Amino acid sequence: MGFIEGKSVSPFDTPRPKNFNEIRLGEHYWLTSLQIEGYQPPSLPTLGPEILKLFRGSSTTESRVANDGVVYLCPNAMIFGNELDAILVRPKIEMPDVMTLFDSYFAASDITTQYSDKGKFFNDTVSRFGGLDELGAFVKAKATRSVLDKFMQTGKNADDGVFYVRTDQRAYLDLDAFAASVGSREAAANLVDELLTKDVLQRGYILKCERCSLSSWYGLDALSSMFTCNRCSFRQQFTQKHWKNGMVEPQWCYKLAETVYQFYEKNSHLTAQVLYKLKSQSISAFHYAPEIDLLNFSKPGQSREMDVACILDGQIIFGECKTETLKLKDAEKFEALVRKPLRNPARIVFATTQNVSEEFKERMSQLPNAELMVRSDLYDD
Repeated sequence: MGFIEGKSVSPFDTPRPKNFNEIRLGEHYWLTSLQIEGYQPPSLPTLGPEILKLFRGSSTTESRVANDGVVYLCPNAMIFGNELDAILVRPKIEMPDVMTLFDSYFAASDITTQYSDKGKFFNDTVSRFGGLDELGAFVKAKATRSVLDKFMQTGKNADDGVFYVRTDQRAYLDLDAFAASVGSREAAANLVDELLTKDVLQRGYILKCERCSLSSWYGLDALSSMFTCNRCSFRQQFTQKHWKNGMVEPQWCYKLAETVYQFYEKNSHLTAQVLYKLKSQSISAFHYAPEIDLLNFSKPGQSREMDVACILDGQIIFGECKTETLKLKDAEKFEALVRKPLRNPARIVFATTQNVSEEFKERMSQLPNAELMVRSDLYDD
């Protein structure tokens, strides 16, 4: 059946039972189990009526989410007449998005959810790369990850082919910088073309203003035979005197899209790798909402950030990601979470790129279903 924006275009044609010799309406009832490919919500009591629109006022007694799909009561909660086809319920289907699913999970508490700024950067980065699998593979591989590392470099310690512009507070890469990471200029050119097509990179020049001496990067959309200084707004024709470092000819310099820069600079790449690994374990469906804020977590107005929030084959998983050493206080949020009147998450994941102390391992072991992921689990080094 067809869906538009998560809603079925037409009602689901409920099948008639095949193993009854006789169906006595008003006496025979059965359950129909429905599986939606690529969609498996958690088994929460309030979700059945949100997904299956049976009839006005239907409740959790007529439908529910089971471990293997969505189940609803047949032939109908109300029986009028004696023709099965006339009364057989035919639900419309709606698939609540992942944030709605998490709001349903927290419904028994005062917690509500929203994406943090980091979550917005994360989602935009995933969209640019073409999906979590594409982003995860790019960050996992040492060669391509080193390209992103170069965009984080500053000052005199920058590698060859990396140009740090102090006034922009950003590093820009030429083709040689890409080639040093991926092994050849041909491979570098192919990678650059791919990332330009995905709008992960932008191509431009670093130019110096002849009036105020500002060096800055200018994208192709800001250039013709002229450019306008980013500081003093002087419009000038660019010639050899405007090239970076006295070059005879200009060379392309590539800028990382700002949302991708923020994603990587804020270490959300570790969250991406945890989600990428968890998704690889999925059999039926994987839904995720990275870097979300849990509003009213301990009291009204107080929020806590949840790095990893996902649903793997209907099982809820939460997690914390640190590129620094995990501290004992990093467990406090989850200790508070499991004390709330909520079903415990199926898994609690702590991920870090640093060594883990025995003290933290002991603290973590007291949480239900807690586990650890370290750098070797997540990156190719």
